[in-house]
Amino acid sequence: MKVVVTADFHGDVEAAKEVSERAAEEDAEVIFVAGDLSDFNLDDPASVAEEILDVLTEHGHEVLAVPGNCDTPEVVRVLDTSGYSVHLRVKHVGDYDVVGMGGSNPTPFDTPLEFEERVFETRLSDLMSSASEPVILMTHAPPKDTKVDRIESGDHVGSEAIRKIVEEYQPDFHFCAHIHEAAGEDEIGKTRIINPGQAGFVLLEI
Repeated sequence: MKVVVTADFHGDVEAAKEVSERAAEEDAEVIFVAGDLSDFNLDDPASVAEEILDVLTEHGHEVLAVPGNCDTPEVVRVLDTSGYSVHLRVKHVGDYDVVGMGGSNPTPFDTPLEFEERVFETRLSDLMSSASEPVILMTHAPPKDTKVDRIESGDHVGSEAIRKIVEEYQPDFHFCAHIHEAAGEDEIGKTRIINPGQAGFVLLEI
């Protein structure tokens, strides 16, 4: 199964079109969106999220998404009603159970969707316990102290709880986002961690 991992459009519809068209050219079946489809600074974040989802599905791709910390409650509802959300859910796709949780650990910016670390640990532990291997974990926030959570200053700002979950449950893949400048890959144990970067495009055959 060919899949694309992307994230962090922040309302950029043209960037979403590029991802969708490239995914079609590569014959990808599924597009994973690891949050921040839209942005709370936009005039109508929910409408923009709907437009981006329409663009991502126009070539027949299945879309699985979690909201990011910059996605408003209205965007979360758009994802829920569209059927594309894996936020606080487990969905089966291909051979994989996909476990999802959006939002981020607390930031200095008071964005719309932030959770305390204990919430990530509790909710993700419950979800991972109910999933059957092989497993893909998709969160917006990256795990702490990795190549994919380092900001420009060099500080690591990922989630300690998400790292703990990855260490304990060892999903096959962990798709994340949030830290635009930390696009890339890392590993924790057997888990392959991927942050596609802002409006990035990572093609995988899984």
